[in-house]
Parts: sequence; structure tokens; C-alpha cells
Amino acid sequence: VGDPHGPYPTPYSAIYRAMAIFGTQGLAVLPQHCAALMALFFTAALLVNLARDLLPHRLARQDTQGLAGWGAGKQPGRQAGRQAGLASCS
Repeated sequence: VGDPHGPYPTPYSAIYRAMAIFGTQGLAVLPQHCAALMALFFTAALLVNLARDLLPHRLARQDTQGLAGWGAGKQPGRQAGRQAGLASCS
């Protein structure tokens, strides 16, 4: 049990073991700049999401083909052309 090439592999055991080591020993077990990179990417994601929320939204996408009122079943036929529409109705 636990051998990745054996009859009963446990694919998540390495991940759970690493999580347990990290949980008990803290940030010291991570590679040298890993904690700094995690903080950097977390801050960048936070700033990007904050900017998306605060900046004005773009205009809504225009419905140029008039498909807003059509049901989901008729839209592919309308978009692909006459033959595809007839084939989906039969």
C-alpha cells in the first residue's frame, strides 16, 4: 500500500504528507523564496481583483444577430447557417 506502481497506489499520500509537514514545522520547510513569492502573488491577485471591482465596467456585448430571445436549442442553427438549423430541427 502506498507504492505508486503497486496494486494499491495512494496518489494523494505525498501531498497529504507534505501538508502535514508544512502544518507542523511552518514556513521554515519551504524553499528559500517560496514564502515571499506566495505573498507577492497573493498581493498581486488582491490588487487585480480590487482594480476590477473599482474600475467602471465596460459596455455590455451587443447582440448583433438578434439571438437574445431565441432558446438555446435554436441558437446553434441560427449561428451556423441554414443547413445546420434544419438538421437540428429534424
